[in-house]
Amino acid sequence: MKKEREQLTYELKLFICNTTWTQKIQIKQADIYKKKMDVFTWGKILSSVLTSLGIGSEIFLHWQYSGEIAFSLSLITILVSAISENLDYYRLYTETKDHSDKIRRIRDRALSLLSNLKFETKELQDIERQFERIMTIKNELYDNLNNPSSKAIVMAEQGLENGERNYDDLDTFIPNYLKD
Repeated sequence: MKKEREQLTYELKLFICNTTWTQKIQIKQADIYKKKMDVFTWGKILSSVLTSLGIGSEIFLHWQYSGEIAFSLSLITILVSAISENLDYYRLYTETKDHSDKIRRIRDRALSLLSNLKFETKELQDIERQFERIMTIKNELYDNLNNPSSKAIVMAEQGLENGERNYDDLDTFIPNYLKD
């Protein structure tokens, strides 16, 4: 029984470490999508303003090339809008943020199971069954994750306290009260 508890403790800690790592990557990927979304939003605003200024200069100032400038700027506005709509960074941002929140909830459930295991508040078989359910939920969620960019992975590594994913010390991501 003691060996089973030790094995389950190890598996829960590894699970918590992996989900923490994945959640951090998803958060950073969402940040990247948010920044890109903001750039395109500002690009659309700026090109719309410049287009309006070009049309205004045609109407009020009668500059020699103001019609060509207004036409060129309107094409830029259309191009920026089309690219923005096609890439749909808002959808990617909200999906990735939502996945990050779901991963956090899964990790919190695993932390609760680890607590139950450490303080022996539930039967071992009950904890094992719940852990199997959490693993199934995690696997289904991970199947739907967007692939993160290498930039998101680097940003997540930099965001961790020790700067690296450390499997030698699984307690890195475990609250102090649950450490051995």
